[in-house]
Amino acid sequence: MLRQALLDPDANVRQAAVDAFTEIGGDDSAMALAIVLHDQDASLREEVVYALGEIGGAAAIDLLAQAQGDPERHIQQAATELLDRLSN
Repeated sequence: MLRQALLDPDANVRQAAVDAFTEIGGDDSAMALAIVLHDQDASLREEVVYALGEIGGAAAIDLLAQAQGDPERHIQQAATELLDRLSN
């Protein structure tokens, strides 16, 4: 049910699901958030990048590396900064 909320047409529902997965944490949550890295809403993609930085772990690091290819420069920069932080 929570994973389906990540695909809801309402951005507020998607945001709530991102928040829930962030709270749960772990690699499974990070992997669930992967789909939102391709969301049409740039602000939600940015939220996912920061969520991945908070979750940490191997899956989050892999996804942050992918987020460095986001079309929005500020999302690329956030992903790079969080990768640097998680790598130290």
